[in-house]
Amino acid sequence: MNFKEYIDISSALLTPVIAIIAVYIAYRQHKMDKIKLRHELYERQLDFYKAVMRFIVLAKISPITDQEMSLINPVTMEAEFYFGKDVSSHIANIQIKAITKRARERDKSKGSGAELETLDQEIKEIEKWFGDQLMLTHNKFKKYLKLY
Repeated sequence: MNFKEYIDISSALLTPVIAIIAVYIAYRQHKMDKIKLRHELYERQLDFYKAVMRFIVLAKISPITDQEMSLINPVTMEAEFYFGKDVSSHIANIQIKAITKRARERDKSKGSGAELETLDQEIKEIEKWFGDQLMLTHNKFKKYLKLY
């Protein structure tokens, strides 16, 4: 085989080799983009989890303020886009219970006598409910926050 034939064969083989390398690079890029998207989704879901858990703790131990309600409102609205119906409806229930607690707290500030006792008891029951939600919420989010 002379030098010219060697160059012709090498040139003919070079094009498919370059094409194979380009396809491999595109495939790897696609896989990396998928991993990056999954990571970003995980980070966003983790932010939701932290916000909901923080809100539950605050709702359990103290009166609910406008500022605290403003933390849960966007979480409730966006949850259906990041989670299944189980989590989004659970977050909506937490928000509803928080609104109820807040209303009872406002009523309590205007009430008197036996009404105060009733409202106080309702608030304590709601606070207990929030305490029960910590583990339940953790378990509902768990399937979305597994890394494997």
